[in-house]
Amino acid sequence: MEILDLDHDCFLVKLDNEQDYFRALTDGPWVIFYHYLAVQQWTPHFKVSDPSLRR
Repeated sequence: MEILDLDHDCFLVKLDNEQDYFRALTDGPWVIFYHYLAVQQWTPHFKVSDPSLRR
């Protein structure tokens, strides 16, 4: 797994296998240090300055 800090409280996580990828997308909600973590599939048009969620 690789984690890249994209600034503006956004991170890109590259997972090693497809099973982990689908689990990260579907098994939430995820909570880290009492804060909800919003997870969404990467899109080429993602902008860290406007990280709008679709759901």
